Amino acid sequence: MAPLRTILEAQPLIMTFLRARNFEVQLARKIKEVNLDNLVQNFEYIKKLQVSRHYPQYYHKTGKDGRPLYLEQLGNIGLTAMYKITTPGRMLQNLAVEYEKVGDPRLPSCFRKAGYLVEDQLNASSVYSNVRQVAAMSQNYCPERLGKLYMIKARWGFSTDFRIDKGWLDPATVEKIHILGGNYQNDLLAQIPAENLPKKLGGTCEYPGGCAWSDEGPSQDPLFLN
Repeated sequence: MAPLRTILEAQPLIMTFLRARNFEVQLARKIKEVNLDNLVQNFEYIKKLQVSRHYPQYYHKTGKDGRPLYLEQLGNIGLTAMYKITTPGRMLQNLAVEYEKVGDPRLPSCFRKAGYLVEDQLNASSVYSNVRQVAAMSQNYCPERLGKLYMIKARWGFSTDFRIDKGWLDPATVEKIHILGGNYQNDLLAQIPAENLPKKLGGTCEYPGGCAWSDEGPSQDPLFLN
């Protein structure tokens, strides 16, 4: 039988599940048993382009520590109108699929570029209505994928609401969530190079057609794909 270290190095996802549940094997096994492979292979988000015009969700370059950067911005449409296009369940399924795909090729290409192990991502979002569901999904089914989550442009009273909701979340997940108001730019720029952060969020990055459609990052660079 191969040594435990060899097995874990060959299958780093096992270590991810174990760390997420403080090496409680039975709890880690419950996470592993959730069949996300089937969802990744068969999920079709037919209205993704239509949704993205109003609710951009995209990966774009990296943070200062090499983590892939994931951004969400609620555009010129309210969530009530958004749910006439899609459903909250479909939006969360799409996020679950993206979380799974970040394991390959995004994270491997990021740690090849950084020169050290990169195991999770950096999120910035201005969407609050589903933060509890997103955080719960992250801790339950995509453990250790979330490195930090910055909730920007937080409305008045959101911090109070979140203090109530966070009782449902694992303390390790709660520590990763940072609630920021309208003056969020300096906090983001402390984590993200200005040239990697879209201009509309306080950075200097601009692309023809918008950063949301560029998919720029190490996973698009042939130097870091293999």
